[in-house]
Amino acid sequence: LVPSPSRSGSLSTRSPTFTRIHRIPICTTPTMPVAVFFSPHDTAAPAAGEEHPSHTGVGPNHPEERKRNILCDLQARKSPHLSFHPCRPENALASFTELAALAHYPAYVTFLATAWETWVTLRKEQSNDPFYDEYVAEEGVGLVSSQAVSTLDPVGAHADLSMVHRCHLLGKLGLFAQDRYTPIRPCTASCLGEDLYAVRNAVEHVTSKQRGSEGSNHAAPMAYALATHPGHHAGLASFGGFCYVNTAAVAAKLLQQTLGPGTKIAILDIDYHAGNGTQAIFWNDAAVLTCSVHADPATDYPYTSGFAGQSGGEGARDTAINLPFGRGCQPDAYAALVSEEAVARVQEFGCSALVVSLGLDTLLGDPVASPEAGCGLLPASYTAIGQCVASLAVPTVVVQEGGYDFQRVPAAVAEFLQGLC
Repeated sequence: LVPSPSRSGSLSTRSPTFTRIHRIPICTTPTMPVAVFFSPHDTAAPAAGEEHPSHTGVGPNHPEERKRNILCDLQARKSPHLSFHPCRPENALASFTELAALAHYPAYVTFLATAWETWVTLRKEQSNDPFYDEYVAEEGVGLVSSQAVSTLDPVGAHADLSMVHRCHLLGKLGLFAQDRYTPIRPCTASCLGEDLYAVRNAVEHVTSKQRGSEGSNHAAPMAYALATHPGHHAGLASFGGFCYVNTAAVAAKLLQQTLGPGTKIAILDIDYHAGNGTQAIFWNDAAVLTCSVHADPATDYPYTSGFAGQSGGEGARDTAINLPFGRGCQPDAYAALVSEEAVARVQEFGCSALVVSLGLDTLLGDPVASPEAGCGLLPASYTAIGQCVASLAVPTVVVQEGGYDFQRVPAAVAEFLQGLC
């Protein structure tokens, strides 16, 4: 028995009913190692007194620490089921502008690439204007908006795109930002370029392995892009929730580039929070299924997106699947909701490749999950989830999303990847 979220469009927060559903068998075909792709640019601890290049410095968000802990844990296990592939672009900023443009509006990509440099210039020109201080939350944090807009598609809803380039930097900041705790730092764009390069390599790996194994009895190829920054809250032209560029969406676009335009791609998001950005990017794209299992947005971030009734735009109905769980969701019910209900919807869609947004803030004690709603999963809970994902038997790219208990997250990643094997 698992919770069965309403598909009627109701935004009710009442306790879910329960429906008996079919269990998907675990894949038993021969396996190949999961390839782990990562940029080593921020995997070493910074020297005393130096700031980490991926630092954001806001609340529980220290993405460089999460990445470093995950990588150290995976390498220490010496698992024959994992292979490690460090990779770096020749030009990180060029990597960012090229790859981010696959999933985001050009004006937004340009904004992220130039915001900090423009800000530094403005601060020098307006050094006596106290109004500018509103855009720095606290000393050393970075550039944030004094008035953020949070909608499904901020730019489309509030501005003529042809005029965005004429806006002042601070106007763009207020337009593109979803919140005030996702600051832009000096190295933000280049660090994102490192992440996206790892994603590109992961996609190239699974697609090349798929071509090489056609007609064989080997399991579908799997790759894990260990990105520093999460991405699933980043929309067509919006950043927030610690996310700037949607790595899962870029992976899906790259898969379509390789496998052919219109190829069916599914994105399965198991982060604690709704993948609102991913849903917005593919809202009108019938070739991409977005399926997100998350806490009820009536009470949890992002608050405006992730309701069961949101199912896709014109021509793409039922390609946005939202499976919110309510307060008091227990580990068994959550695991069943992911492994059976969500994976069943992906299976019904009939995709040629899969992207998994691997968020781990459903772990017991995660600091960003509501104690009343947190699912209280243990790292071992993710093995079965990984096994069920593997049962889909399609080329799969896993991208790292959230997870803020940096002691438990590495073990959970290892268990999930073990399940894929």
